[in-house]
Amino acid sequence: MTAPPTPVYRAISESIRDDILARRLLPGDRLPVETELAGRFGVSRSTVREALRELASQNLVETTRGATGGTFVVVPSTASLARSLTFGVEMMAASTDLTVVEMLEARELLEVPASRLASERGSDEDLQAIADYIEARSAEAAEGRQLLANWNLHLLIVKAAQNPLLELMAQPIFSVLQTRFAQVKASAAFRRQVEEDHRAIAEAVLMRSADNAAVLMHEHLERLRPSYQSFDTRLGGR
Repeated sequence: MTAPPTPVYRAISESIRDDILARRLLPGDRLPVETELAGRFGVSRSTVREALRELASQNLVETTRGATGGTFVVVPSTASLARSLTFGVEMMAASTDLTVVEMLEARELLEVPASRLASERGSDEDLQAIADYIEARSAEAAEGRQLLANWNLHLLIVKAAQNPLLELMAQPIFSVLQTRFAQVKASAAFRRQVEEDHRAIAEAVLMRSADNAAVLMHEHLERLRPSYQSFDTRLGGR
């Protein structure tokens, strides 16, 4: 059985995307006007517009109006790329092609090395943000406030690893897990254990004890595994 032919507009968008990825088109470059592109590819302007819409949805180009307007090549931001990846992970999770156990395995592969790197590379500003987080959580606990699920420490540690690709890969996993378990009423004992783990991990990172931070992060994620499996009602945990 032969695969269906690629739509013309998609072939055009893929051609332009290849030029962007190969840096034949650079950030800030203006694409030719629609009529010129239509002539180049031998298609109508409506087909060109559809191709440009697809490129815009991938955050590769943006169109502005006015005398100096046009369609320009852009560099996708970490936030926009994370949104795109998050959508893909959400679709996998919704179709049950992705289980909570698999997501936790991915977290371990990302966060254990990240905690080590954060200890070694984290800037003074990164470490101060981690210290401020722990202080704020301790103050909330001292006031008797209920500590709700909080992913900030994990995000701060991955950010402190000073590797934007790790940060990009981690954000969709955090986002999907947080969404799936937002309504879970975890026990006080579970929340207390998480806070204790977070404090120990943070202290290891702040002391720049890379090996200890990695071990503590691994142990924390392993402790989470059975709890998340028992919480899981949507991802088909196994």
